[in-house]
Amino acid sequence: MVKVKNQSSPRLSRSPSRKSSLRAGSLVKVNEQDVALFRYGDVVYAISEHCPHAGGPLHVGDIEDVPGKSLCVRCPYHGWKFDLETGKCCHPKSRGDLSAIVYPVRVDPESGEMAVGFDQFNPFYFTGSSF
Repeated sequence: MVKVKNQSSPRLSRSPSRKSSLRAGSLVKVNEQDVALFRYGDVVYAISEHCPHAGGPLHVGDIEDVPGKSLCVRCPYHGWKFDLETGKCCHPKSRGDLSAIVYPVRVDPESGEMAVGFDQFNPFYFTGSSF
């Protein structure tokens, strides 16, 4: 897990959001990756910033509650939707084979500090260091 400090963004405030007051996400660089963070209620989601279809900036996309699915983010370029829990393409349905990378997130309830999980760390963090 890589820690991301809450940068006091109003979009990632610690107060719960309601479905009607959802806002666009926040863009952060974690583990040398561009990651879009979204808050829905008490849950924070992390997904690759770049849409796998056409590279659109997902952090400015709208969050939608798709019936039968979990929450999805809609890419602002072409309207494709990606499930925030699995990364799978929700729309268009014919492209269900396409997925965005999603990351697990933990939020410390006291400090608001977030930790984003990765399968492996970027080698950049281990070059020139003595352990």
